[in-house]
Amino acid sequence: MAFIRAAELLGVGFRFHSGETGIASAAYLHLTAALDHVRDPSQTLLHWYADDVIEGGPLRHEGGFVALPHGPGLGVTLDRTALARCHQRYLDEGAFPDGRQGGYGGAFRKR
Repeated sequence: MAFIRAAELLGVGFRFHSGETGIASAAYLHLTAALDHVRDPSQTLLHWYADDVIEGGPLRHEGGFVALPHGPGLGVTLDRTALARCHQRYLDEGAFPDGRQGGYGGAFRKR
């Protein structure tokens, strides 16, 4: 929030660029809704993900928008079965590629 406020004070626009799980995406969606300075469309890479650690799987967009999650906290609920599945995938396949080893998460994208 401090970084976004600093951008606002300097007259610099701000938008999010996601590549996170549903938990982090829910957090930035709430910040976007709460801070007047974030008005430009943010980019999401949710369409790349076939799995997530929240109930219901990855957040979905409709008509180019991702709805603000509702409910206690960030509005998402941790799916412990999915968390165990994703953790096992991490143990089996290693960390999510960060793009420095060629390609950005190609093996982790939907097929």
